Order: sequence, then C-alpha cells, then structure tokens
Amino acid sequence: MKVFNESRLIDEANELMKEGKFNEAIKRFNYILHINPNSRGAIIGKEMAMGLRDTITIVKAMQIPEKAWDLVDMADMTEGKKAIKLLDKAISIAPKWDRAWGRKGDKLALMKKYDQAIICLDKALELNPRFSNAWIMKGLILKDTKKYEQAILCFDKALEFDPGDFDTENYRKETLELMRST
Repeated sequence: MKVFNESRLIDEANELMKEGKFNEAIKRFNYILHINPNSRGAIIGKEMAMGLRDTITIVKAMQIPEKAWDLVDMADMTEGKKAIKLLDKAISIAPKWDRAWGRKGDKLALMKKYDQAIICLDKALELNPRFSNAWIMKGLILKDTKKYEQAILCFDKALEFDPGDFDTENYRKETLELMRST
C-alpha cells in the first residue's frame, strides 16, 4: 500500500517548476489537492506554477508595458465602470494582452453584462487559446445563462490546459446535473 506523502509530492512539484515543467507541476499539485483539498502548499504551489507558466508565455509573446500592468492591478482593486475604464486604458496600451481582455470579461460578468463579457473572453481566447481561466469564466457565464452544452465545452477546454482542476471539474459536474434536470 502506497502512503500519501504530501510534503514529498510538493517538493517534487516544486522541482518540476524549477525545471520549467509547469504543466507537470500543476498535475502534481492537482493530485495533492484531490486527496487534500485544503493543502495550503499545493494551493499556493499550483497558483505559482500557473502564474509562472502564463507569465513566461506572455513575456515570450510580447513585452507588456509597465503602465498596462499598473492599470490592470488597479482594476483588480476596483469595481464597476471605474474598473472597466482602467482595463480599457490597459487594452489601448497593450491590445494583444490576453490577461487585460480576460480581466475585463471578468468585471463585466460581475456587472451581469454577459454578452459584453463573452466578447472580451473570446478576444482573450483568440489571443491565448490556452488561457484556462478565460475558458472557466466563459463556461460559468454560459452555465448561468442556461447554455449548458456550450458551458460543458468550455469547462472541457479548461481541463485540457489545467487537467484535474478540482473547481473546474465541480463546475462541469454541476452543469451536467442542471442539464439533466431540465
């Protein structure tokens, strides 16, 4: 019988990150979180691995001006129309930055402006088809608007890039249950 050694698995995942094997590290963290959903080390490690993977992708693709980063950071701490204005400024500085488009979609969804949110998320996904958080947000919007089949496709796509993500798997299960009950 194999014993679950969380500390050893976290160390292995961290080594994978150091080697630049971010997707493998994310899978290892997901495995830990499947067994222990409250593992702080795995939660933080997974976020770091995803962030590093995505940041390296962005940096390789293009240099984002610091002003655009500052505007997105400010928008993250703001709500409503003010956040949208900040994100619009960031997008005008870096129009090919998937994160700015994704954040704008996020903020619009919180304002229940789903059609506009989907447009922004689609733009983010056009720029970076591997942007799993954009797939998740789009799936949640489609689920909330009762477009269950489309939502499932979005969750499947997110799981393709972030396999075993516990939250995404749950969103997918919830959506399937809603589909069956209608």
